[in-house]
Amino acid sequence: MPTDRSPHHSPRRDQRGVITTEAAIISAVMLVVIFTAVQAWLFYAARNAAQSGAAACVERARGDGQGAAAGRASASSVISQSGALDEWSVDVSNGANTVRCTVTGRAPTLGVLGLDQISQSAAMPKERPTR
Repeated sequence: MPTDRSPHHSPRRDQRGVITTEAAIISAVMLVVIFTAVQAWLFYAARNAAQSGAAACVERARGDGQGAAAGRASASSVISQSGALDEWSVDVSNGANTVRCTVTGRAPTLGVLGLDQISQSAAMPKERPTR
């Protein structure tokens, strides 16, 4: 009379629960991959919003008579429309020949990778009217 411990029993009995363990491991890995992909997309969208804001700022601020306030307003409009950047600020520096705008902020985060600080700059020469 064979028992469960006899060497003649089916090999399938020794593998009970293997599929459940494999599914648990694969599910955990897939969750990490999904969260990482979503976090990377959030970071990329926030970075693009900051870069677009900096470009809009410098384009507007470099114009004759436009100034830093107009650049900040332009950047604020672009960043607000994107909705991809949190706690942002715009810094405009006017040099003798160039204008530089820097947008800093935080990307929305899932807490997976800690990618949240964003800083993007754009610089262009000031426009000079010719007479």
